[in-house]
Amino acid sequence: MISIIASGAAIYIMRFVLSATKYKERLQFLAALVMGIAVCSTHYSGMAATVIIPYANCRFAPNQIHLGWAVIILFINVIIISATFFLITNKASKRRSFIDSFNNTITLYISGLLKQTAKSQL
Repeated sequence: MISIIASGAAIYIMRFVLSATKYKERLQFLAALVMGIAVCSTHYSGMAATVIIPYANCRFAPNQIHLGWAVIILFINVIIISATFFLITNKASKRRSFIDSFNNTITLYISGLLKQTAKSQL
């Protein structure tokens, strides 16, 4: 949850970079800083939740097969790289309309999260 909210905030800040003229570099720095804090907080939250048992007998079994996971990860990576390639090579006007719709979706998502958080705190 920490990473979702923080990365959403970073994307929300980057939304203003596209139209900013005066403080563009500062907004980019702020977005990068928020994303870095999101990554660090997720890492340290996960490390705090880790339980390490000293001298545990956790050995790799020779008959384990991880081919299924490898195929799933490969498939997801191909989808992500293909979508990225499509967005880069697409015409600027179409890409701009996609960015606008993406920004609207992010704005609605973040406002929904804020409303939901406000309701849960009451």
